[in-house]
Amino acid sequence: IRDSMMICCVCSFGVFFQITLERTLQATGRTLYTMFTQATGAIINIILDPILIFGMFGMPAMGVAGAAIATVGGQIIAMIFSIVVVVLREHAVRITFRGFRPHWRTVRDIYTVGLPAIVMQSIGTVMTMALNGILSAFSTAAYTVFGLYFKLQSFVFMPVFGLTQGLMPIMGYNFGARNKKRLMQALKCGVLYALA
Repeated sequence: IRDSMMICCVCSFGVFFQITLERTLQATGRTLYTMFTQATGAIINIILDPILIFGMFGMPAMGVAGAAIATVGGQIIAMIFSIVVVVLREHAVRITFRGFRPHWRTVRDIYTVGLPAIVMQSIGTVMTMALNGILSAFSTAAYTVFGLYFKLQSFVFMPVFGLTQGLMPIMGYNFGARNKKRLMQALKCGVLYALA
C-alpha cells in the first residue's frame, strides 16, 4: 500500500493537467474531446492493470505497485492526449504563458467554488483507499478485482458524466444571461435523461 501511495502521489501530475485541460475544453463546449480524453485514460488503465499486477507479456509481477503504475500511466497518457487536442485542434482558447502572473483574487475565487468538489473527491479517494487496504489483506486477486470493477463501473456512469459535462456549459451560459427559464428547462431535461 505504501508503494502504491508513493507512486500515486509523486506521479499524479498527469491527472492535474488532464482535468485542467478537459475543463478548458468543456467550458468552450468541446465536450466530445473531454469524453475521448477520459475514455483514453480509463482504457489504458484497464489494459495495464492485469499486465502490471500479475506480470504478463514479460513484465514483472508488481502487485499493488503495478496497479498504481497502471493508474498514473493512464493519467499521463490522457494528459498527453489533452495537450495534443488543446495545442493542435481549433477551439476558442489559446494557452500562452507570455506575461503570465498569478491573480490572487482569481485564485481565491477558484478555490471558493472548487472547495466542495475537492471535499467530495477526497471522500471517494479515502473510501477507495480503505477498501483497497481491507482487500489487500485477503489476496492480490481481491485487490485486482476491486480495481477492475471500479474501472468498469466508470463505463456504466460515463453516459451520465458525459451528460453532465454537456449540461454544465449550457446551464452556465443561461445563468450568466439571467435566463432562469432556460436554465431550469436544461436542468429538468438533464435530470430526466440521466434517470432514463
